[in-house]
Amino acid sequence: MTLLYYNNCSFQLCDDNHIMIIKGNGNLAKNSTFGNILAYVSLVKKAAEYDGGSDILRIVVCLKFIAHVNKNNVRGIDEGRKISATPPPKATFELNYPDRQAIHVALELKNSCNANVTLISMAPPGCKTVLQEFMGYGIDEAVLLSDASFAGSDTLATSLVLARAVEKLGGCDLVLTGSHSTDSDTGQVGPGIGEYLDIPHAINVTRFEDISTDEVLFHRQHDEGVTTRQSCRLPAVLSIGGMTAVSELKPLTIAAKLHARTKDILVWSCHDLGLDPQTVGLAGSATEVVSVYEQHSERKGILLESDECLRVLEPIISKISEVRSG
Repeated sequence: MTLLYYNNCSFQLCDDNHIMIIKGNGNLAKNSTFGNILAYVSLVKKAAEYDGGSDILRIVVCLKFIAHVNKNNVRGIDEGRKISATPPPKATFELNYPDRQAIHVALELKNSCNANVTLISMAPPGCKTVLQEFMGYGIDEAVLLSDASFAGSDTLATSLVLARAVEKLGGCDLVLTGSHSTDSDTGQVGPGIGEYLDIPHAINVTRFEDISTDEVLFHRQHDEGVTTRQSCRLPAVLSIGGMTAVSELKPLTIAAKLHARTKDILVWSCHDLGLDPQTVGLAGSATEVVSVYEQHSERKGILLESDECLRVLEPIISKISEVRSG
């Protein structure tokens, strides 16, 4: 039995090569034979290429929690202007916004096809409660990667930790991340995970068009503003960003929040992942943020009288005319 995802519909390819619609898009009758011959041929072709693996699409979503502290101690900056490797004790955390989009995409896939969704996050122990709350959305499993040796990890070390966690889970078909984090804004962790796992990866994915258990077809936006349609074999790492069609995660009901509290969150340390402490944290990082400064912008207003305005503006207007004339 093969499950396929096509044109926002879920299909089951039966042994007699009939296609049963599991979930339609409103234009197709539920539990009826698919009549469009072109789409039928497309789906049968995919089934012929299916490698016989598990019908369950295993999705891992990598999350980052952003620390929010008071204005006088932004991100744990001490008097020497050096960023602390660990957030201040009173810091509160919220999920990185692009990662919310990644969770939403994972849940959409879970609702559209036979998928299992696991969340993993490298974060301080205090994030366990926040991570647990997302179990209320129907997430199957969540893992918190927390160890003192992880503190100060740059994108290189962070990618290594997350990649090893994916491997410890037994691998997966699709790794989803946000396109970037709203604090450091590097956009490097997704590709880093892909490199460590030695699987295809793509950034700025804006839309999923088609997905099966061995291939994904998607749209991605380039820096120049050009959007391309691409495909790659699974497993793969895709960084979600700019998905205007993605709606915000709906607030959880009280019942869902209470149910989430009954879910267990796995906590893995550096030792659990089989990593050398010298390969993570500051010791395993190729870069280190040593200082951060608040940018100040000042403008000095000058009041000019009418005659003086003409005198000041004349050379400016002349220069503009010169540039326009080439």
